[in-house]
Formats: sequence, structure tokens, C-alpha cells
Amino acid sequence: MEDPRFDEFINIIAALTRDHRLHWVQSAADQAQFSIVIDQSDAGHATKVKQLLQLLDLPTAKPGQRQVVIPVFLALDGAAAGGLGITTRSVWDLVEILSASIEVPAEDEAAGVVTPSPPPGRVGRQLKIAFSTKEPEHAYIAVPYRKGWFYIDERDLITKEYFKTLGSLWTMTMSKAIGQGVAAPLLTVPVSN
Repeated sequence: MEDPRFDEFINIIAALTRDHRLHWVQSAADQAQFSIVIDQSDAGHATKVKQLLQLLDLPTAKPGQRQVVIPVFLALDGAAAGGLGITTRSVWDLVEILSASIEVPAEDEAAGVVTPSPPPGRVGRQLKIAFSTKEPEHAYIAVPYRKGWFYIDERDLITKEYFKTLGSLWTMTMSKAIGQGVAAPLLTVPVSN
């Protein structure tokens, strides 16, 4: 279930970042420790910081405090530890999100050849992999399969960006696995004349 406060949280973080008031920093002493440092010296920004701290169930800043430092933890809830708890999705989770956005041909669905996906979440509702029986005219990327084409429309900026990011993350994950001596998955691609 989506928390209605999430949009407010994102809007505040984005506004402070756009105004160059919010910065993610890495601790010099502990390379695994990150924090968010926010400059709240301007009254307008101080109001946003106060709202942010309330959303995160953290104590408000002291009067006259120019900077607010929020430790960031890999956890479900960081408020108990006095910071922000975040969790990240795996690369496979990102693939699953994209796969749930595929427009499935009605005949394939009726034939039962498609594994049902759960309803798309917040991100998945913005993504679309379309299907066409004809080669698409405005495809960013297109793959022929069975009796049609699956593609990302070149005008769909959100899905294009997601696909590019996913490709980069997948490449990094595979290269890291190879560097650690883990066997990477083998992909066989048929070659024709």
C-alpha cells in the first residue's frame, strides 16, 4: 500500500535539491555511512526542512541552526536511529517492474501463454512496452516476437529513461559478478545470414 506522504516527501527533497540546499554526503571516517545535509539558512527553506523532519518523525532543528544533518541507513525505518531509513530494489526487481508494463496481445492472454503479473505500482504505471502487429514507426527499441512487435515508443521519455538506466545497472551487476569470480549468465544469440 502506498503511503500518501511519499509524494510530499519527494516534492520537498526535489525542491531543496533544485535550490542547491540538499546534498548527499559520504562520511570521511566511515565510507559506508551517508547523510543528507540541508542548508536551511533561508526562511523558505527552513519551512520545507521542518515539514521534512515531521514527515520523517525526526526532531525539529534548533533555533538558529544553519545546517541539518540526517544520517541515512539501509533499513525499513531509520527514525528510531535518528535518521532516514531507505531500502533499494534489486536489478531483478526493476526487470519485474518493467515486465509488468508489457501490453499483452489479447490472443496470448486468452491462450494462457502469459504469466500473470501483479498490478503495476507507482513506477510501473508510468511505463509502457507496447505491442503492434506491424513494425512500429516510432520505436526507440523494438523486438519482433511471434506475430508482432514489442516496443518502446521513442516519444515515451519515462520508459526510455527507465530502460537505459536498467541496462546500465544490469551491465554493472554482471561486470561486478564477473570481477568477483561469479559465473555470469550465458546468453546465446542465434546468428543468421
